[in-house]
Amino acid sequence: MNSTRLEWPFFTDPWATYEQLAADGPVIRVDLPDGVSGWLVTGYNEARLLLSDRRLSTDQSRQILAYGDNPPPGTLSPLAANMLTSDPPDHTRLRRLVNKAFTPRRIAGLRASVQAIADDLLDAMGEEGLSCPRFDGAVVTCRRSGQG
Repeated sequence: MNSTRLEWPFFTDPWATYEQLAADGPVIRVDLPDGVSGWLVTGYNEARLLLSDRRLSTDQSRQILAYGDNPPPGTLSPLAANMLTSDPPDHTRLRRLVNKAFTPRRIAGLRASVQAIADDLLDAMGEEGLSCPRFDGAVVTCRRSGQG
């Protein structure tokens, strides 16, 4: 089976490549720059199916097996283990802990401050030029909690 080689520029600006790959089909075999092969899923129905398949994992400790003795830097970092990179039952346990913080009412209450922060970041991007965007996902949490 043929595969598409994804070079590093893809990871900084993937949109043009996504459009081409989506036209090639909903599931594409890819080779990553570090030599690991995998699958890129661009189809909505296929993604939904795969996200509910327990044979697949987002747990990075399981993913590093594909790299053998040479895992990418940061893969084994304690910071790499979080709710987004964990499988049930750990994911379910962590999700229950944060569910109350993300109710529709709580999110609506954050709207004005998130909008102000997003506007500030977009203004800064305009000043710095789009080729060098500043984005720090933690800025919302830091400012909201009085840290920034």
